Amino acid sequence: MVLKAISVSRSDYRFLKDIINGITQSLLCLVLAVLLISISVLLVSERTHEQQNAPMSLPETTAEAAPVRINLLPAGTSLELELKQYEEYLAKLVELKLSGQISDNAYQALKEDYKAKIEELIKKKLQTKVS
Repeated sequence: MVLKAISVSRSDYRFLKDIINGITQSLLCLVLAVLLISISVLLVSERTHEQQNAPMSLPETTAEAAPVRINLLPAGTSLELELKQYEEYLAKLVELKLSGQISDNAYQALKEDYKAKIEELIKKKLQTKVS
Protein backbone atom coordinates (compact mmCIF):
# COMPACT_ATOMS: atom_id res chain seq x y z
CA MET A 1 0.00 0.00 0.00
CA VAL A 2 1.37 3.31 -1.04
CA LEU A 3 0.59 6.39 0.98
CA LYS A 4 0.34 9.61 -0.88
CA ALA A 5 1.00 12.93 0.68
CA ILE A 6 -2.02 15.16 0.74
CA SER A 7 -1.55 18.84 0.46
CA VAL A 8 -3.73 20.64 3.04
CA SER A 9 -3.93 24.37 3.42
CA ARG A 10 -3.74 25.99 6.85
CA SER A 11 -7.44 26.86 6.86
CA ASP A 12 -8.35 23.28 5.93
CA TYR A 13 -6.04 22.02 8.67
CA ARG A 14 -7.71 24.26 11.27
CA PHE A 15 -11.14 23.19 10.04
CA LEU A 16 -10.26 19.48 10.34
CA LYS A 17 -8.63 20.09 13.72
CA ASP A 18 -11.85 21.80 14.98
CA ILE A 19 -13.97 18.91 13.72
CA ILE A 20 -11.73 16.36 15.44
CA ASN A 21 -11.77 18.39 18.69
CA GLY A 22 -15.56 18.61 18.52
CA ILE A 23 -15.88 14.86 17.98
CA THR A 24 -13.43 14.20 20.82
CA GLN A 25 -15.38 16.46 23.19
CA SER A 26 -18.66 14.81 22.18
CA LEU A 27 -17.22 11.36 22.81
CA LEU A 28 -15.90 12.44 26.21
CA CYS A 29 -19.32 13.81 27.14
CA LEU A 30 -20.95 10.57 26.01
CA VAL A 31 -18.49 8.47 28.02
CA LEU A 32 -19.08 10.62 31.11
CA ALA A 33 -22.86 10.36 30.71
CA VAL A 34 -22.68 6.55 30.41
CA LEU A 35 -20.41 6.43 33.45
CA LEU A 36 -22.77 8.58 35.55
CA ILE A 37 -25.79 6.50 34.50
CA SER A 38 -23.93 3.29 35.37
CA ILE A 39 -23.03 4.62 38.81
CA SER A 40 -26.62 5.71 39.42
CA VAL A 41 -27.99 2.31 38.43
CA LEU A 42 -25.42 0.60 40.64
CA LEU A 43 -26.32 2.75 43.66
CA VAL A 44 -30.05 2.22 43.17
CA SER A 45 -29.65 -1.53 42.75
CA GLU A 46 -27.47 -1.74 45.88
CA ARG A 47 -30.01 0.24 47.88
CA THR A 48 -32.84 -1.97 46.61
CA HIS A 49 -30.82 -5.09 47.39
CA GLU A 50 -30.14 -3.84 50.93
CA GLN A 51 -33.82 -3.09 51.47
CA GLN A 52 -34.84 -6.54 50.26
CA ASN A 53 -32.29 -8.31 52.44
CA ALA A 54 -32.69 -6.10 55.51
CA PRO A 55 -33.88 -7.94 58.58
CA MET A 56 -37.45 -7.26 59.58
CA SER A 57 -37.65 -4.55 62.18
CA LEU A 58 -40.33 -3.63 64.61
CA PRO A 59 -42.59 -0.76 63.55
CA GLU A 60 -41.60 2.62 64.93
CA THR A 61 -45.05 3.30 66.35
CA THR A 62 -47.33 0.88 68.08
CA ALA A 63 -50.16 2.06 65.84
CA GLU A 64 -48.47 0.33 62.89
CA ALA A 65 -48.08 -2.99 64.67
CA ALA A 66 -50.31 -5.82 63.62
CA PRO A 67 -53.45 -5.70 65.73
CA VAL A 68 -53.74 -8.27 68.47
CA ARG A 69 -57.28 -9.44 68.86
CA ILE A 70 -58.04 -9.33 72.55
CA ASN A 71 -61.40 -8.87 74.18
CA LEU A 72 -60.72 -5.50 75.78
CA LEU A 73 -63.84 -5.46 77.90
CA PRO A 74 -64.51 -7.75 80.84
CA ALA A 75 -67.01 -10.56 80.49
CA GLY A 76 -70.59 -9.60 81.25
CA THR A 77 -70.26 -6.04 79.94
CA SER A 78 -73.37 -4.78 78.26
CA LEU A 79 -73.57 -4.78 74.47
CA GLU A 80 -74.21 -1.04 74.44
CA LEU A 81 -71.02 -0.34 76.35
CA GLU A 82 -68.98 -2.65 74.13
CA LEU A 83 -70.50 -1.08 71.02
CA LYS A 84 -69.68 2.39 72.30
CA GLN A 85 -66.11 1.28 73.03
CA TYR A 86 -65.54 0.03 69.46
CA GLU A 87 -67.05 3.19 68.02
CA GLU A 88 -64.53 5.15 70.11
CA TYR A 89 -61.74 2.90 68.80
CA LEU A 90 -62.85 3.65 65.25
CA ALA A 91 -62.93 7.41 65.95
CA LYS A 92 -59.42 7.26 67.48
CA LEU A 93 -58.23 5.28 64.47
CA VAL A 94 -59.48 8.00 62.13
CA GLU A 95 -57.63 10.61 64.22
CA LEU A 96 -54.41 8.59 64.00
CA LYS A 97 -54.80 8.32 60.22
CA LEU A 98 -55.45 12.03 59.77
CA SER A 99 -52.43 12.93 61.89
CA GLY A 100 -50.22 10.54 59.90
CA GLN A 101 -49.35 8.37 62.90
CA ILE A 102 -50.57 5.14 61.30
CA SER A 103 -49.81 3.55 57.93
CA ASP A 104 -52.45 2.98 55.26
CA ASN A 105 -52.23 -0.80 55.62
CA ALA A 106 -52.61 -0.77 59.39
CA TYR A 107 -55.46 1.74 59.13
CA GLN A 108 -57.39 -0.35 56.61
CA ALA A 109 -56.88 -3.58 58.58
CA LEU A 110 -57.99 -2.07 61.89
CA LYS A 111 -60.87 -0.19 60.28
CA GLU A 112 -62.21 -3.43 58.78
CA ASP A 113 -61.81 -5.25 62.11
CA TYR A 114 -63.57 -2.53 64.09
CA LYS A 115 -66.41 -2.16 61.60
CA ALA A 116 -66.92 -5.93 61.54
CA LYS A 117 -67.03 -6.00 65.35
CA ILE A 118 -69.48 -3.06 65.42
CA GLU A 119 -71.75 -4.84 62.92
CA GLU A 120 -71.55 -8.03 64.96
CA LEU A 121 -72.48 -6.18 68.15
CA ILE A 122 -75.40 -4.42 66.42
CA LYS A 123 -76.71 -7.81 65.25
CA LYS A 124 -76.36 -9.23 68.77
CA LYS A 125 -78.12 -6.21 70.17
CA LEU A 126 -81.00 -6.60 67.71
CA GLN A 127 -81.26 -10.32 68.46
CA THR A 128 -81.48 -9.70 72.21
CA LYS A 129 -84.21 -7.09 71.67
CA VAL A 130 -86.21 -9.51 69.50
CA SER A 131 -85.89 -12.36 72.03
